[in-house]
Amino acid sequence: SIGNSAFSRTKLDTVNLPEATSIGNSAFYDFTKLATVSLPKAEIIGFRAFYGCTALATVSLPAATSIDQYTFYGCTKLGTVSLPEATSIGDYAFYGCTALTTVSLPEATSIDQYAFYGCTALATVDLPKATSIGIYAFSNCTALATVSLPAAMSIGQYALSNTGGTTLTVTLGSTAPSLASSIFYGVTSAKNVNVKVPSSRTGYGSTGTYNETANYTVNWGNGFRGGGWTGNAFTSAGSVNSYITLKIATQ
Repeated sequence: SIGNSAFSRTKLDTVNLPEATSIGNSAFYDFTKLATVSLPKAEIIGFRAFYGCTALATVSLPAATSIDQYTFYGCTKLGTVSLPEATSIGDYAFYGCTALTTVSLPEATSIDQYAFYGCTALATVDLPKATSIGIYAFSNCTALATVSLPAAMSIGQYALSNTGGTTLTVTLGSTAPSLASSIFYGVTSAKNVNVKVPSSRTGYGSTGTYNETANYTVNWGNGFRGGGWTGNAFTSAGSVNSYITLKIATQ
């Protein structure tokens, strides 16, 4: 095990700990020269473990079962992360990882608030088992083009706010998830959002247009635009974003 703050603010550039199973809080905090991490048996990754490791480009954590809060906060050179066993991603875990392009999280069931906030190079997200998406989870991900959330049951407020680009494709499951309000807050230019769902879908209604917030036949569509949706009512009908053109199509 590696204790809390064990290597905090030291100047090593490589870490290879083949038998370590537990990494303590802030263990490599502000480790500004660390470029590569290999922790093949580490299951527990503590709070702020790699916070501010601005040279960190590659991480191998094949056994990690969870990523705690702020784990990779501000790791601005981190390009690719593979976490095949992680089931939860904590608050602010990858906040401000501006070089991050690819994330592999096949077992993650929860993505907490601000988890990928400001990951401006992140274009594709695939979360096949994630059931809950926290507030601001992908906010300010200005390159985001494809999001796959086939198991999602709830999507938090501002989850896709300030996302750039003119087209976003979102894959969802057969049952429409509940929605917090203002999911696309801050999108102030025309944006096409294509939602792909199975042919056996339920609860999505039709798409309608932004000015049909009183029309419950287009309930989920306007909820996704920003009005929020509990399953039978809007949570904030006045927050529907008029810049979002929504299409719901069978996969």
